[in-house]
Formats: sequence, C-alpha cells, structure tokens
Amino acid sequence: MSSIPSSVSSATNHSYEDTSIIEGLVLPLADHCFHCGDPVPQPPFHAEILGQSREMCCMGCQLAAQSIVEAGLEQYYLDRSEINRTASLPTQLTRLEVYDHDEIKSQFVYAQDGMSVAELSVNNLRCAACTWLIESRLDELEGIGKCQVNLTNQRMRVIWDENKLPISRILAVINEIGYEAKPYRQDTHEAMLARHNNQMLLRLGIAALGSMQAMMYAVALYFGEYSDMLIFQRDFLRWVSLFVSTPVFFYAGIPFFTSAWSAIRARQVNMDVPVSLALIITFFASLYATITGQGETYYDSVSMFIFFLLAGRYIEHNARLKAATMANDLVVVEPVLVQKVAENKSAAEHILQLLKENEYQQNEAIEDEAQKASDALKSCLILCSVWTPMFISSHHVSLKTGSSHATNRMRYHKQKTI
Repeated sequence: MSSIPSSVSSATNHSYEDTSIIEGLVLPLADHCFHCGDPVPQPPFHAEILGQSREMCCMGCQLAAQSIVEAGLEQYYLDRSEINRTASLPTQLTRLEVYDHDEIKSQFVYAQDGMSVAELSVNNLRCAACTWLIESRLDELEGIGKCQVNLTNQRMRVIWDENKLPISRILAVINEIGYEAKPYRQDTHEAMLARHNNQMLLRLGIAALGSMQAMMYAVALYFGEYSDMLIFQRDFLRWVSLFVSTPVFFYAGIPFFTSAWSAIRARQVNMDVPVSLALIITFFASLYATITGQGETYYDSVSMFIFFLLAGRYIEHNARLKAATMANDLVVVEPVLVQKVAENKSAAEHILQLLKENEYQQNEAIEDEAQKASDALKSCLILCSVWTPMFISSHHVSLKTGSSHATNRMRYHKQKTI
C-alpha cells in the first residue's frame, strides 16, 4: 500500500495516522465513518459511494453522502486530501444543507459581480405557471438578485447574495412548493429527463389500456339502458369498470394530484387544481354509485380524460426537448471566430476550429486579452475534444492554441483539431 503523501500529513494531528489512500481515494480507519471519520455505531448506517457500500456514523452523514452521489458530485471524495471532523454533519442535517459545504458548493456555484450564480436542474416542470411560481416564490427571499427558469430544458439560473442566503435555503424553498432542484450536470440532467420521459410513457400506456377497457364496458352499459339489462349484469359491469379504471386514476393521474397539492400548499392555483378536483369528484361519485347501486358511473370519462391530458403533455414534452436539442446543435456547429496574436502582437481573425496545435507559443499579451474578454462570456457554446461543452460569449477572444485558459465561466483547451 502506498505511503501517505505530505498533502495529507496534517491529518495525523486529528488521530487519523492510519488514513490510507488507494488510487487517490482517502479512506478512514476501520469501523469509522467514510464521510466524516468518526467511529460508527453497531449496526452502522450505509451509503453507496463510488460503487461500494460505505459505513456511516449517523443518518446525517448518510443523507449527505446520498445527496452528493445523487447530484453527480462523487468526485468530491476523490479530490479531498484528508478526512477531518469539520466534515461531520449533525443528525438533523437535511439532504440539502450538504450543498453549503465549500468543497461541494465550489463545483456548481461561481462568483459574478459580487454575487453568487448557480445553474440548477429542476424536475416536475409542466407549464409556464410552474416557472412563474418558482420565480415568484424565490423573489420573496431576501438576497435573491435574479431567478430565471427555462421550461424547455428544465433548467434554472439563480443569482443571489450568499452572505444573506445559503444555497440550501434556495433548494429547500423550491422543494417546498413541489419541485426538485439539484446542481446542473449535463450527464445527470439528461438522465433525469430520460427517466421523466420513461415515466410519462408508462403512465400514458396504462391510461390508454385502462381507458379502452372502461369505454368498452361503458358502451355495454349504454346499450343496456335500452335493452332491459338485468340489475346484476349492470352491477357486474360497473365493478369491472371500477377495477380497470382504478390504476388509471391512482397511478396515471398522480402527476395531476401531486402538482395540485403542491400548488395548494404554496397557496397558489395552477391548471392542475381544477383538473384534480374534477377527477376526484367524478371518480368517487362513480364509486358511491357502484356501491349503493344508485346513480350513474363515469369511469370511462375519468380514464379518457386522464389519457388525453397525458397524451398532450407527452407530445408537448418531446416537442420541447427536440426544439432544445436542435437549438444546441445549431450553436455547436456555428464556427467561432477568434483573434490569433503573433509574437509581434499583431492580430488576425481566424476560425477557431482551423487553428493547429502548438502553432503559436504562449505570450502574456494573449492571456491578458483572454482574461479581459472573459468578463463578458455568456451565450455561445464551444465543443472541444477534451472538455465538456461550456457556455462562453460570442465576443472575439485572443488566445493561443495548445494552451488552456480557465475561469469561472469558460475553458479553452486546444489539444487537437476540433
């Protein structure tokens, strides 16, 4: 086993003399918490980190570790150089407060004009009213500078004063009104959209099957009214209709009910509130008629209504994703113009994709020019062979090939032809 490097030697002052590093991963002592290093109770708590089940000392550390993993920030455990008790979290700590730790926060929060900026993925956005609700609720918080929610790609950007408001409070407020917000990462964001799409498709399929069956029995009941259908036959068809429409109501209809309940808790009204109210009244009125044998049943109407609403939302959701993908593709293929500065500091405009590796040597003037231009980086997207896409501006930036320049907003690294 390799020896402990000097970068983690300070850990010995905290009784972690036997802390070991395996392939860059700092491990605690045996029977100590993987997250904070404190002794673990028996039986210990567990959380899966980096593909293995790790022992935790308390529920607080377990929730914190799970939050880090779910946010796609497991790199934190590979980057840390020591385990110290400052990482210890109280038992009552929520999943969201882990994002207030500097090591975690630095991976998705950056500074801009004295304010903090974070890009977040938001789940459960369904309509323009959802974006308005989130923006309105956050605007009520002291310290919020600006909040923009993008319904098309299920993302949001929030600008705030970190001295007045922690990031965990922003995430908690979003969760309180029924939406799930996490730090944006392209891979986890796309996985979230894929899961959401699969869930919508499954609910749509169940609603389609249930509504077709309920409609078949409803047609029999309609004709039975004019053909002297026996009472026990009518009741039998009603109970069967209840059986096939129940999964549609309680599973396929869940998105409407959860959205309506979240809006009511936030003392707001969205489009799902009247929809849910109509569905609940109609379904339980039909249930009462089925049990008592009096009145009419409308299981077919409930099932068909849920099916058509889900179909509309599924089509809209995929249309938005397709539009967002096409827009990103258009930005990616757009040639980017830069100024290539020679040794004599003369500049000429070139297409970035056509510059060759190591064609020019590093000089201070180029780096200074790139640093000045980085303040305005906002809108354009460059896809390089060694970095994931980063948002930068369409301003012309002077930089050399073969070098890298990194700020909170952008990265250039030309190692190969793009």
